[in-house]
Amino acid sequence: MKFQIINIEGAEGVGKTAQVNLLRNYLKDKVKLSVRTLQYTNPKALELMENTTKFLEENPEGLQINDGSIIRMIVKDISIGLSKDEVTNKNSDILHAYEVLNHRFSNLNILLLPQNIEMCQDRINKRQKLLRLQEKQIDFVEESAIVKGLYNFSNHMLSLNIKFKVIIVEENDTMLSIHKKILEILEGK
Repeated sequence: MKFQIINIEGAEGVGKTAQVNLLRNYLKDKVKLSVRTLQYTNPKALELMENTTKFLEENPEGLQINDGSIIRMIVKDISIGLSKDEVTNKNSDILHAYEVLNHRFSNLNILLLPQNIEMCQDRINKRQKLLRLQEKQIDFVEESAIVKGLYNFSNHMLSLNIKFKVIIVEENDTMLSIHKKILEILEGK
């Protein structure tokens, strides 16, 4: 395994957490790595850097998989009309942390992008029903703007030092077919 950190980013309902769990289980079982997963919904940059650095220093052959919505939060700020300077100032700590971790460790940033928002809502509904949780609705206007921003984020000035492998999640994709795409990226295909 050539990566020490894998960040899985994407839209709400696209399957980030499912992919983190599938990847963690695969790597623990098949590759026998020491794998740790973290879920960040509103991360503190210093905490991210410290936790990640400590874990990887203690486990030089280990791997940390981050279930994140960090980039989604930044894109949301852009989509609501904050200026470049406002977005940069608001998110400078987390962008800096990402850049430091990208330079210090070998990272893979995966961005899961849905073919459409309705698909994400369907996936959320299925998950909620399966787990017997209350129904959760996506704000289609907001999420559409965020997804559009995610599609363009790789070309945005805020992402200059953060490179992504993009996976387009289509309606007929299953969690296992997306997992296979992630494994192909890991294998360099």
